[in-house]
Amino acid sequence: MNLSEFERDAICELVNIGIGRAARSLGKMVDDRVLLTIPAIELVEHANVEAMLSTQADGILTAIRERFSGAFQGDAFLVFPENHSLELVRSLLDEETPIETLTDLEQESLLEVGNIVLNACLGTFTNILSCRLDIDLPVLCRGSIDQILGGRVSSENTIYMVMRIDFTTQRRMIKGYLVFLFDSEFTTTFLAQINSYVAKSR
Repeated sequence: MNLSEFERDAICELVNIGIGRAARSLGKMVDDRVLLTIPAIELVEHANVEAMLSTQADGILTAIRERFSGAFQGDAFLVFPENHSLELVRSLLDEETPIETLTDLEQESLLEVGNIVLNACLGTFTNILSCRLDIDLPVLCRGSIDQILGGRVSSENTIYMVMRIDFTTQRRMIKGYLVFLFDSEFTTTFLAQINSYVAKSR
């Protein structure tokens, strides 16, 4: 399934609106200017998502997951290679966190970041596309790509919308991924709403 130029531009526009809101909220958390950018977006079938993300990490990933349902349904993930998630914690806590098992405080910090970023993006979808989504509480996951995605990389009906996301603060540059997981039926519904939005915007 390929995105048209208009669909790609519209999705990037919506995500960047959400990302802008998230950046302002995160800036208040860390008392620093935070820049979030989305330089690339791809709609990827199940056979390709594992290889795509595996090239960016050495096995272990940290992710924050939120499930959503309503007008369309699926899972949203904010994904980092483990060393990048620790760098993000250092930015939030302003301390040199050891490369060890995440403490409760560090886990809470990552969950808060994920909640801010994912809710900002999903909230933008609901506001601008005039649809309703119910969003579950965030969950922290660690492991391989297959473990984080719940084994769904093997599903023939799963489509992944994958966006690289860059976090920049005064002290650090951190790379991660936004991943939205849809069943193919709901991908069609989501893109239909995107196309309706594009038509109204012209």
